[in-house]
Amino acid sequence: LCDEVLVLCPANAKAFFRRGLAQQALAEKSEDPRPILQGSRKDLLCAAKLEPGNRQVRKSLEAVTKALEAPQKAWASFLLGSELYGDRQASKPP
Repeated sequence: LCDEVLVLCPANAKAFFRRGLAQQALAEKSEDPRPILQGSRKDLLCAAKLEPGNRQVRKSLEAVTKALEAPQKAWASFLLGSELYGDRQASKPP
């Protein structure tokens, strides 16, 4: 339904917002939520540009952005070694 509204009225913030929320809900049940969350973020960004003062849009956009960033931070910390050998103490040379 949101797609149909956006065809008729491409500047409808409410349609972008609702479609973004729907994608966010779908992502929670998906095995690979990243592409769905990216679509959600894109729609929420459009809604935020059309209605910059809308708190609900901003709050949802922030939640989706955090969800997209969370796995990247965990992977980056693993690759940088912060948790790789954290259980071992450095041995002193003889």
